[in-house]
Amino acid sequence: MVTLADLHACLQSCNDLAQQASHAWLCGMEDALQAQLDGSRALLEDWQAQPLLPAGGPEQQLRQQQQRLSHQLELGMTAARNIYLSNMRTQTEWLQLSEKWVATCSAALLDQLPTPPGSPAPAVEAMRSAVEIGGCAFDSLSKATRQVSHFAGTNMTAATLKALNVAREKLNG
Repeated sequence: MVTLADLHACLQSCNDLAQQASHAWLCGMEDALQAQLDGSRALLEDWQAQPLLPAGGPEQQLRQQQQRLSHQLELGMTAARNIYLSNMRTQTEWLQLSEKWVATCSAALLDQLPTPPGSPAPAVEAMRSAVEIGGCAFDSLSKATRQVSHFAGTNMTAATLKALNVAREKLNG
């Protein structure tokens, strides 16, 4: 039998998780906006620091222009990587919160199933098994999602470095 206290505790737990999810989303948005601001600021400061007309002959001007483009490319790629990584951190936090939410709901559901004296009723045991199996399946998928997310973050860093190196090679001829 579900008591009012049980219902209140379940609602309080869901409310706490919703507040944590809102906080994670706001922090993630703040991180992404800060990464955009930092990247834009770095590009603008670099742009302002460069003279309009480079000094020297044509070869020196071309070399200075290539260095400037290479540096701005690096700043832009760094900004893009930082924005991507801030989004990955937010997704990871949301995944952890969803895992807590599913665990809380599963535990609440299992607590609500009656436990008759003596041998358990087949229907109750079937329901209990289904909830437990569903929890195991969700845990497996969550683990796979975490691994894919970690792999994607690692590959993003490596891809950024490779793209920078290829772009520098093209710029430097």
